[in-house]
Amino acid sequence: METDRTQTTDELHLGELLALLWDSKLLIASITVAAVVLGGVLYVLQPRVYESKVSVFPLRQTQFVGYLGLSQENSGKAEDGAFPYTPATLFTEFSSYLTDTDKLMALAAETGIVERGTLNDEEYGQAVARFVSAIRFETPNAQDDGASQTFLNIKVQAGDRNKLLTFVKQALTRANADMANDLSAEVQKRADEIKDQLDAQTAQLQIEIDARRQRIQSDRTDDMVRLAEQSMVARSLGIEKPLDLRAIEAVEKGSNAPAQINSNGNQPQYLQGYAALDERIKTLQDRKDDDPFISDLRQLQQQLYLVKNDPRPARILGLLKRSPLADPATAMLARFSIASARAEKVSPRLIFFGAGSLILGLLIGSAAALVRQRKSARA
Repeated sequence: METDRTQTTDELHLGELLALLWDSKLLIASITVAAVVLGGVLYVLQPRVYESKVSVFPLRQTQFVGYLGLSQENSGKAEDGAFPYTPATLFTEFSSYLTDTDKLMALAAETGIVERGTLNDEEYGQAVARFVSAIRFETPNAQDDGASQTFLNIKVQAGDRNKLLTFVKQALTRANADMANDLSAEVQKRADEIKDQLDAQTAQLQIEIDARRQRIQSDRTDDMVRLAEQSMVARSLGIEKPLDLRAIEAVEKGSNAPAQINSNGNQPQYLQGYAALDERIKTLQDRKDDDPFISDLRQLQQQLYLVKNDPRPARILGLLKRSPLADPATAMLARFSIASARAEKVSPRLIFFGAGSLILGLLIGSAAALVRQRKSARA
């Protein structure tokens, strides 16, 4: 019985409350309308915050094919070529260009996405730094064309929709253009380095060849001087024709054996006679080409020819002209869509202000009705 009485009392209190609220409907409605109007004013006055989201992906293999010639130029391996990149490493490099803090701060100041107002240079620099640090770069794993790849999600928030779109688009296009220019310069530098190496090898081989020729010429000159000296000795001794030292010794001993020219190289050269020596000197003087007497000269000349005609520098530059890097302004280094860089408002939300002010108005109106009823009851 006590429970039934309690429930009946509660129902009476609830009924009285509902009746009170109904009797105060005009007051509650007025306060609610005022709260909604106030919420609308606050909504209008609240600073707008827009957010732009863009996803960047590595190039597909079909899009990377334009770089294959450069990447495989040297040995067929990307890491050894003039363009040592794969789609994955190229994407990683592009990400580093895109997330460069200094470049983002310079772009933020250029586009005016951070309002300067009355800020001095130091305060404005700090504001720009805070804006850049608030940019979110996320690299989750996702399924792209059936393969697990890493991509980059970019989230940027600002108060001006147009400036936000300009900032995001220029951040993407400038990172792409800057990297393309640097890569083009890198490939050209690689070609120049190879050419410098070949020029150094050419110079070294030419020096070696010239040194050997000079050495042979010096040897020939020395030979002529020695032969001339021996010829003078032969003339002084009256030896015109070659003599054999053994034959001379045999004559001195009383032998009648015929004189024979000794082929032994131990006998003095003047015994060959000044006629033969003079002929040898003339032959050496009349020599027009010392090359046949230079050891390994033909091998050195072949090496020199191959080095001088090494096609790698010209081939690299030719491949560069046929690659997307021929025009850095249009070269694609990563997949992203400028059109997808839409700016959507994230704050304030009209539904939050509308629903919140409506509920708050009802609560305040109901409370006001209760307070007025209590005052009337006490009076």
